[in-house]
Amino acid sequence: MPTAQLEMAAFGDHLIPYVPPEPPAPRSLAPWALALAILALTASLFTGWLLPLGVTAVVFSALSLRRPRDSRRVGGWALALAVVSLAFSAGWLIWGFSQLAVV
Repeated sequence: MPTAQLEMAAFGDHLIPYVPPEPPAPRSLAPWALALAILALTASLFTGWLLPLGVTAVVFSALSLRRPRDSRRVGGWALALAVVSLAFSAGWLIWGFSQLAVV
């Protein structure tokens, strides 16, 4: 019978055991941290009111540096740019508040 061969082929050592697929890796935070750091640095060149954006970039870059699969180079650049943006934003805020008239 034609089906007898199929039944014989369904059992034996030639079967490939089922291996479940690997779970997907978590998404990387390093590109997001770098994008936020660049945005924060650009904004800090013009105004100091976006200081929380720089703080968020520092947090994201610190988290990306702690993750083993994220790029350390991108996370390091994000941290450096975020710290520079914090310095510029703080400088703008200090300068701006010093210009207020004290009555």
